[in-house]
Amino acid sequence: MVHISMSAAIVVFLAAAAAPTGLAAQRLPSEGGCAGAIDSYQGIVKSDLATGNVERQVYDAIERELSSAAAACQAGRDGQARALVAASKERHGYHN
Repeated sequence: MVHISMSAAIVVFLAAAAAPTGLAAQRLPSEGGCAGAIDSYQGIVKSDLATGNVERQVYDAIERELSSAAAACQAGRDGQARALVAASKERHGYHN
């Protein structure tokens, strides 16, 4: 049987609760390239959600799309990641 103090259990719980999930948990290449495109678009969409300019359902759909773009970016498929970002922008009215 393993004994863990209550304070250690709380620290583990809080660390797990604070761990990033979804797109934030994915490690993207350094700034620029597909990572820059994803970060820029995500920042705009987050701001629009905070100011009420985009509905939560649309924001959630965009986040799912950006998660796919981030996976492509992380795998070194810059062109595919940028294409996914561009398609999401077009679909949701975020034109360049």
